[in-house]
Order: sequence, then structure tokens, then C-alpha cells
Amino acid sequence: MQVKSLIVIKICSIFLTSSLTSFVFAQNIDNLQHLDAQDSTVIVTATRDPQWISYRDAYKAMEIFNDYQKPKNYLKPRFVLWPKNTNESNEELRLQIIGKTTNQEVRLENLWGTIPMNKSAYDEGADFRLNRRAGSYRFARVMTIADNPEGVYAEAELRVACNQVLDFFRDKLFERIRFIGKKCSGIKFLYSQKIDEPVLNLREKNQNLSRIKEQEIDSEKGRKIIIYRFSDSHKGADIITTTLPVAIAALIE
Repeated sequence: MQVKSLIVIKICSIFLTSSLTSFVFAQNIDNLQHLDAQDSTVIVTATRDPQWISYRDAYKAMEIFNDYQKPKNYLKPRFVLWPKNTNESNEELRLQIIGKTTNQEVRLENLWGTIPMNKSAYDEGADFRLNRRAGSYRFARVMTIADNPEGVYAEAELRVACNQVLDFFRDKLFERIRFIGKKCSGIKFLYSQKIDEPVLNLREKNQNLSRIKEQEIDSEKGRKIIIYRFSDSHKGADIITTTLPVAIAALIE
């Protein structure tokens, strides 16, 4: 009788342990994602993407820029995200820096942002976390040209800005070889692909206005790019961004 009782107790214990394990596993699944019965959209908690640069390395890169002693008044280091699946919705996209004590929101505007300098997060080895599945978005650091809220850029200043970008990269030993024999050819104005027809105008010194039409489509990154090429005949002109770009970059060829 005693043996049978022990066997029954042991079986009950195993069943209870199994049930608790299943319950805890189910709770963890609930914490990872929420399934909306109406639209079947899966919302994933913020995850670290192992393919991305670490926050610590991004912080170091910003330190290198801050310590750079040559002219950089036209430079603006930024980062950009873009989905690997072009049909991916960017609605309610959130990027955070998460560490032991760090929980910092990183502002995104049209998938572009600036890496914040948070020494505590650096010391903790904090990570970038995106509220999407790991591997669904790419992350890239980009040296852009500072934007003018008024949307008017002197052609001469854009030349200086482009050369500042080139000088910055040439100053880095690991980048120098890549830029041997290259020069500033112009400026790229980047727009969201959702904009039907972005408008960029050239205003000559004599006030004549003409539209800049050279354009590229970067379908992978969801961008439209209008290219302005430097020309001696345009000295003293202004570039007018009738449609405000999400970013401005140097064209180095």
C-alpha cells in the first residue's frame, strides 16, 4: 500500500511540474508577442539585432567625430533604418537603447536619427533595441550634410560641405584607400519614395529658376534621390529644396 501511495504521489508531482512548465512557457510567449484577433498583426517586443553595430561602437564613432579637429561645420553624422521587406509597415516603429539601468528612446524621423551620447549606456554595454523581429531592418551610419530649415543652399557652400565630407573620410586610415583618386562631384538630395514627385530647383545668379531633373530610385531603401552636379557655370547660384529632403549627402566619385 505504501509503495502504491508513493507512486501515485510521484505521478501527481510530475503532472503538476509539467503543467506549471507549460503555463510559464505560455506566459513567456504572451510576453513576447500579442496577436490581434481583428487584423492578425503580430507586435514584437524590442529585440537586439546581432547584425547591427553595437551601441558601444556607435558611441566610439561619435567620439571620433567629436574629436575631429578639421572643419566640420557642415557635417551631420546620422543613422538610417530601412526594412528588408519593402512592404513592411513603419507604423509605431520604436528604437531604444536598453541596458541594465538604461532605457532611452531614440527619436526617429522618416527612419533617420542621431546617435545619442549616453556614457552610462556605453559603460553598461547597452544595446539598440527595435520593436520588430531581429533581421527585419538594416541599420547604417551615414555622414550627411547639415540641413537648412529655410531650404535654400548656396552652391558655393555645398561645395565646401562636400569637401568636408571627403576630408573627414580621408583623415581616417581605414577609409583613406577607398577614397584615393575620388573627388566631390555634387550633392544628393534624398526623399522618401512615398513622395510622388519631389521638386528641387536651381536659382541662377541672374535669378533664373530651373528644375534639377537628374533622379535615381533606390527601391531597396525606399528612396528617391535628386542629384545636383557641380558646374562652373552655376557659380553664385542657389539650390532651393521646394520639397524638403529627409537627408542631404555628398556625391563623391
